Amino acid sequence: MDFDKQFSRQLKPSEIGLEQWRDRCRRFSRNLSGRTFSSISERESFCLSGYSDALDIPLNLIGKRERPAGVESHGMSDFFKATLICHRADGLELDVSRNMSYALHLPVPFTGKVHRHSYIELFYIIDGELSQTLLGQEYTFSAGTFVVTDKNCAHADIIHPVDSSILFLWLDSAFLEVLLGTEAVTNEFERFLFHAISEKKREQSFLIFEKKDMDSDYSSSMKRLLELIVSEEFAREPGFRPVLSGLLIRLFHRLGNDYTMVRHTDESGKSEQLLLFEIEKYIRKNPKNCTAADLQKVFHYNSAYYSKLLKKYRGKGLKEYVQDVRLKKACELLTSTGLPVRTISEEVGYLNTNFFYHLFEDYAGCSPRDYRAKR
Repeated sequence: MDFDKQFSRQLKPSEIGLEQWRDRCRRFSRNLSGRTFSSISERESFCLSGYSDALDIPLNLIGKRERPAGVESHGMSDFFKATLICHRADGLELDVSRNMSYALHLPVPFTGKVHRHSYIELFYIIDGELSQTLLGQEYTFSAGTFVVTDKNCAHADIIHPVDSSILFLWLDSAFLEVLLGTEAVTNEFERFLFHAISEKKREQSFLIFEKKDMDSDYSSSMKRLLELIVSEEFAREPGFRPVLSGLLIRLFHRLGNDYTMVRHTDESGKSEQLLLFEIEKYIRKNPKNCTAADLQKVFHYNSAYYSKLLKKYRGKGLKEYVQDVRLKKACELLTSTGLPVRTISEEVGYLNTNFFYHLFEDYAGCSPRDYRAKR
């Protein structure tokens, strides 16, 4: 395919300055933002055919990419990010995302640094394979496989001398929590995701999704869905966020219903965690009227047990947890509706508006009216 000639390089890698290299990499990404492909595989082919060594990390900059010892922790400045990473048998790695694209050459086989994320990672093997060390064990994932990695799950990529392409989707916890408000997400997958967004949890875990006997029509349909997600993320036109949310919900729905899911975790106590999920789900659906007595009627455990369980896994008792859920719901209503503050206060379970104001200011750092005005 013909690609813009502006990406052809005249200088040797060592002669490219940092700003010049960054500008070329950004132009590569911007060139993709207005393009829509028939599938994620077509996007992959286009990127590789249009790749120019102008995107190579300049040799004079590589020395500055030294990593500290220990396990790295990676954050994310946005609520969602999609990155296409292509590996070739000769060690070329091409990273393509909305704001920045670059290429580097790895000595294959190559084992990356062990790291953790503060967000949820979902990746799909478009073709080839990817190996990772997860929970102290090496796994190799083949084409068509999805893997979802929990927050703070330590892992490392292992690159073998084979051609492969992987699509990575990274989701911020707050964004994911909004997505989980829909009934379209299936229970088993939803249970994992609800647990994944918690700041107070002990175990590390990940999911593997595989689909046996996948016909070509279904595979094409899934790759088309992934391409739509990536094209929305790259273009970010007005109204893209609800469109992107709908596409991700559709992806979650397919994974939960059409694929075989295997969960791997490093800690026992799964029955407790299943109960915890059901309790949290009940509280989120009934924040207005939710006490230990209400939970006892539904789940039939001693009324003191619920605070103990929440304290163990979430770091706060029942009263604090319910209050947190109520105030999060109030924030959502303030930004998504025009309801009066008094009505919102009653809607989330506080009949005393003055008391609600006091709690909200402690929680959000401003009054409900100021919170609404800022949004």
